[in-house]
Amino acid sequence: MPLVIPNFHVALIHFPIALLILGVAIELVCSFAWKTSGARLAGRWMILLSVLLGWPAAYSGVYAIRTAAGEDYAFLTWVDIRASSPTLSNAGVWEALRTHLVINAGAVALTTLVVVGWLMAGARLRVRLHMPGMAVLLLACSAIMVGAWHGGELVYYHDVTRVRESPGILASAEREISAAPADIIPPLDAHVAAAGLATGIGLIAWGVAARSRRAMVAIDPNTGQTLPGTTAASPDSPLLDPQRDRIFAAFQQNSIEVVAAPPPSTLGWLAAFAFVVTASLGLWAFAVSYDSWSPSLLIEAIIDADKGMGLSRRLAHLLVGIGVIILAILVGVIGARSRSRALPMIVGFAFFAAMTFQAWLGILLLLDTNDGSITSLNQ
Repeated sequence: MPLVIPNFHVALIHFPIALLILGVAIELVCSFAWKTSGARLAGRWMILLSVLLGWPAAYSGVYAIRTAAGEDYAFLTWVDIRASSPTLSNAGVWEALRTHLVINAGAVALTTLVVVGWLMAGARLRVRLHMPGMAVLLLACSAIMVGAWHGGELVYYHDVTRVRESPGILASAEREISAAPADIIPPLDAHVAAAGLATGIGLIAWGVAARSRRAMVAIDPNTGQTLPGTTAASPDSPLLDPQRDRIFAAFQQNSIEVVAAPPPSTLGWLAAFAFVVTASLGLWAFAVSYDSWSPSLLIEAIIDADKGMGLSRRLAHLLVGIGVIILAILVGVIGARSRSRALPMIVGFAFFAAMTFQAWLGILLLLDTNDGSITSLNQ
């Protein structure tokens, strides 16, 4: 019996929901009181972590849709799977599932937009965008709660997981967990969740790499020296609000703009490492599905040259994945070495486009087949 039933999605969804709601609540309260408290810093870290953990939850949700079909409909198109599955062919279930997917994915996207925007903005712009950003985050909180309700309806009312119908799972029997690695960490489930985490890290890395190169620094009017604790790097931190700090409140009229220290390349390298781990898990899942580690067999299955249908979706997924890893490294390195934010922004847009296309190819392979267009589901 596998360790996690039915998939990782049920375990991953709680963290981003709790972190986002609590973080936004803390930030909202601290916008009017305790503006420089440690609680506010903790709340902002919660919002940031909700983005990092929201993408694995969203990606694993797509995998959960595939498993909700109820059986292994291998080599069937998405249209045929929906028609054949007793769960997905139910109009009420499908409507609730689609609503859950759209609303929760929208909440993750809105939260990401605000956090990455705050990371990119300079100190002054971040202050001006604070209240609009909070309004968007409150909307995201509302959306994620509505989406969570639909998720509960799917599990406890529509019973889309159908856990008790799975082979070997009986309420009265003693549970014996399989020691096989693929049962402890299901490779395809882990691959999808890792892809989500890598995406979240990549988006944060882009925000840090393309952040404003200018920061507000308070100058002592008597000595002309920079006040302690207000160095060029510190006020531009995405987790601090220098305009609200007590020092800046006292010396705001004597503040000047200076070039801030460039961000480190660490996040870019971390994103690249996360995508490498994701690719490794994908290769493991692929080998398990073919029950072979033969390089020639796996390469032939990826290229799928005998089909005569042009570029296979697996090969496109592999090639774009390599590009994503390279772009992740470039985002970190260029962000750390560029004196201007223009080049990191441009490379970041290419990185974002590659991650988006890679996610789409993954959806095609997960819900559809290897054959067909790389731009649309098979009809």
